[in-house]
Amino acid sequence: MMRAVLLGLVLIPGLAFAGETDAVEVAAAQARAAHPELAEAARDLPLARGRNGALRLIGAEADPRVAAIHLDLALNGGLDPDVAAAHAGLAAAGLQDAELMNQALAEGSIQVRAAFLAGLHRSTAPAAGPTLVLGLADGHPQVREVAASLLGRRPDAAAFAEPLALAAQDVSPAVRRLSIRALGWHGVTAKVAVVDQAINDDDPLVRRTALRALNRLDPVRAQVAAKALQADLDGRVSAAAAQVLGE
Repeated sequence: MMRAVLLGLVLIPGLAFAGETDAVEVAAAQARAAHPELAEAARDLPLARGRNGALRLIGAEADPRVAAIHLDLALNGGLDPDVAAAHAGLAAAGLQDAELMNQALAEGSIQVRAAFLAGLHRSTAPAAGPTLVLGLADGHPQVREVAASLLGRRPDAAAFAEPLALAAQDVSPAVRRLSIRALGWHGVTAKVAVVDQAINDDDPLVRRTALRALNRLDPVRAQVAAKALQADLDGRVSAAAAQVLGE
């Protein structure tokens, strides 16, 4: 349901730019012409694996001058998937153009789309938040999970209460949990009914998160919910209920 609502805003992968000038290729060509020395260095940056196992570019900064080049390499460079993802994450940190961000989500592989959204945590571009919202409508749960996580960490997450509330009904338990956590953490009292409904979620981690979020939004309602969850078959949920009840 949530993706059906949002898909009208999303560029369909592989189709969005058919028959049109490729905005990423144009922007990358302009960047290469303006900064040939940076362009040459961009492709040859050394790589290393971080603690999470993902490849990252060593010594690279989020530079708006070459961000389009990194995105072009990620989408059109014929690179190994891990390497393409590394370039996508760096591109996201430096891009300012909403059209190029949309193209990254429209044309990138699952790995590139997820890495691109993850890279937005370093972005100061006004389009970063709306791009994460588009990520909530992605066809792959891994990508939606990254979008929900990063959107919930933004200081202005409350401004995206509506898409987060829709994501709280996602088919992926991880996306539901992250969206509910964001609503509670950022005090979105207008969506307390969404959080309350999640108390009865099939997934125990979603139920636990919903109870904790509800306790932030409406402690009285959380007390009622906690009494009902005291007998939950999952020990993590019953323990959270006892904590809310002060036991």
